[in-house]
Order: sequence, then structure tokens, then C-alpha cells
Amino acid sequence: MKRTRALSEWMQVLHNFTETPYVLQAQVDELKRSLQGNLASDNTTQKRQDRADADAGRPPRTVQTRGEGQARYRSTQAKVPAARPGTTRHDGRGDPGVHASLQVERKDSETNPLGGTNQSLYRAARQVGFATSVLDAYPWNATNAEPFRGILRVQTTEGDFALKRTHISGQRVAFLEQLTRYTADRKFHRTSTFLKTKKGRAYAVRQNEVYYATRWLDGQQANFSSMQQVQAAARALARFHHASRGFDPAGFVPKMEFDLAKMLRERRSDLRALFTQCERRRTVDAFDEVFLDLKTSLLADADDSLKHAETSACVEFLQDDQATPGVCHLDVTPANIVMDTEGRAVLIDLDLATYAPRVLDLGHLLRRSLQQSHWDSQIAYTCFLEYHAIQPLRAPEYQLVLALLRFPHRAWRLARSHYRDAPDALQLDELRSYRAQEEHRQKFLTELEAEIAKVEA
Repeated sequence: MKRTRALSEWMQVLHNFTETPYVLQAQVDELKRSLQGNLASDNTTQKRQDRADADAGRPPRTVQTRGEGQARYRSTQAKVPAARPGTTRHDGRGDPGVHASLQVERKDSETNPLGGTNQSLYRAARQVGFATSVLDAYPWNATNAEPFRGILRVQTTEGDFALKRTHISGQRVAFLEQLTRYTADRKFHRTSTFLKTKKGRAYAVRQNEVYYATRWLDGQQANFSSMQQVQAAARALARFHHASRGFDPAGFVPKMEFDLAKMLRERRSDLRALFTQCERRRTVDAFDEVFLDLKTSLLADADDSLKHAETSACVEFLQDDQATPGVCHLDVTPANIVMDTEGRAVLIDLDLATYAPRVLDLGHLLRRSLQQSHWDSQIAYTCFLEYHAIQPLRAPEYQLVLALLRFPHRAWRLARSHYRDAPDALQLDELRSYRAQEEHRQKFLTELEAEIAKVEA
């Protein structure tokens, strides 16, 4: 493995610093609960909207809805298109497509509630499947609106805003708005600020769907193959988690995510089920062949991952950490980190954020950036030092990072997409890429485990 610094050297530095001794399932459960609450509250909102339309002489809206049992929202795990120009970014990725089954009919000659008649605003909203009346929910003086990757860029006399339709509940949006204000009060300004509605809410509800608006951010999508940008991302994530400690929101509190052993246990069980499903297929394709070829190593990694997370030191640390929790982003991807014009990392799309140990964000950042660098240890060294600068990492945290990196997350996710969603050629290419990196990955993990053992000794 090519390295610019010997692994043992940087782990020795960490030894001097160390003190002695997609999560996602919870989001799906919360979505099911929140939809029930949203449907009830939105009935009242819709009635008020209908009365306002009648008073203003606007034509009634007709909405084409989905049939019973069909999904209202696109999965949060939908694959982001590979080719995404990163010259301008917004706060929140949004649904990368139009909700074709929700069409709101309006006449082009309707009066613009924002002042005057502006047909382009409504046309832009309809292009991304938004309820046009949501434009009237905010106290802005809009001059134009443009669709942008599933969201709406609203240009106003006060600056530009990103209007997003989200899969999360309005209560969770309110939680996030409070969180960003709290961290800003603690001198962390690397998230986009929310714009409240005319009614003072963090979100607007139209036709049973939740929207929120944030300040538009200019910059470029982060490049995880750049050491400098990975370093900036690590610094922002570490500062965000530290600044969020002590945050006590009014109202809704999302489920905490501190049981990492349970998460890894469930993923290991799912990985085994995927192999069973693969082995029962009557016709074996190229993906099956590569997946089965990796079976022994993938299952061994899953077992070893759980072994590290279940140690008494890790369990006790997580219990203590939960007493004064910080908030993690939990969706650390290049698309959700913007490099601003001054080269600083800004965190966007906080929809999955909740109370969790900081090693989750650190582990996600390391895994994705290490894959880009073919498991160059300098990436880990740099990220560890950035986290140390904010608050020293303790020995159990290194063990938990090792557990997260040891689990074959990329292969597991590819298999889930292939066998549970829809197979495509890209999945095979990515699985082959995973196999090609296995030698580098295993060498890195073996050396990291050995150095951590020295630290603990």
C-alpha cells in the first residue's frame, strides 16, 4: 500500500494524544409515523388554502394522487446520478426528479400572490412538481425561480434561497432549524440558515408534502479524492458535532443512534440473507459470480466488525457518550458537503441528522475517502488529527472506527440494490472495483488494528 507516511508513525502520534481508557432503518420508521401525523394536520391546512383560493377568486386545484399502496416519496437511498456538475450548490439535495404523479393544474393567467403577475414562478414550481401555493408561504419578494436538480432556486430581492420538498416530517425540519441556530450561537457557521414562513414556522405543508427553504450556497461539491478537501470536511464535521453538544430542542426529538453493535448485527444478518437469495437463483449472472467469490471475506469482515463493536470498552464508552450527546450529519457524501469560495467545507442536507457518536460521521468520511485514495493511510492520519484538534479521540473510539471500516459496507449496499431493487451494469462494475481494492483495504485494516492494539496496551 502506497503511503506518504508510515502507518506506525502516525499511530504513535495518536498514541501520545489518546486518553486512557442508513441508522437508516430508524429514519424509515420515523417517516411512517410522521406521515400519519402530517395527513391529519394537512387537512386543516388544505381547507384554509381552499378558502383563501375562493376568497381570491383563484380556480380550485385538482390533484392526481397515487393509488393505494404506492409510495409517496422516493427512497432516501435513491442513487445520485454520477455526472453532477459541481459549480453551484444548494442547501439540500432534494428529490432528483419530478413527482410525475402529482400534477397541480393552474392557469397561466393566475395572480401571483407575491405581487403582480409572474407566470415564470409558477411554471418553475410545476416543473419540479411543487404545489405553486408554497411560494406564497414565505416572506420573500421573489423575482424569479429556476428548477435545480429537484429543488427550486428562488431569486428574491433579499438574495437567493433553495426551496426543497423533503421526505422528513415537519417536526423534524423544526428540529433541524433549531439545531442550526444553536450551533450558530456556538460559533459554528458551516450550515445554511433556514428561512421561516410567514407564520413563523420552519416548514410549509402543501398537499400532504413538506417543504423548507434555506439560504442558497455558492460553491463546489466536495471532492473526496482531494486531501485538502477531505481535511476541511473532517474539520467541519468535528466542529459541528462538538458545537451541537448540549442542544435541547423544544418539541420533537429524533431517535438517538448509539447502539452501533445492533446496527452492525442487523447488517451482518442482512448480508447473510443476500447470499442466501443469491444462491437460490436459478440463473447465475456476472454479479452473482463476483458476489459469491467474495463470500468468505465479506462474511469474515462482518463477523470481525461486530466483534470490535461488542467489546465492553466500546459499549461502556457509547453509554457514557449518550449522556451528553452531540449530533451527527449521518449522510456524509460529496454531494452533501460544499466547498465555498474560500475553500471551507459547508454541511448541507441535514435531513438524517440526529444524536449519535461522532465516530459515525468520521467512519463514513474515512470509508468514502479511503476508497477514492485506494486506502492511503495518510487520509486516516489527517482526519484523526482534525478530530483530535477539536476533542481528543479516546481508545474505544478508534475501535469503533475500525469496526465501521471493517464491515464491507460498499459490497453490502451494492448487493442490496442488485437483489432488492433493480439490477444494472453499474452495480457489477462497482463490485468489481471493490474486489480490486480488497488487497489494499485488508492491508490497511490489518495495520490499523495492530497499531490500535499497541495504543491500548
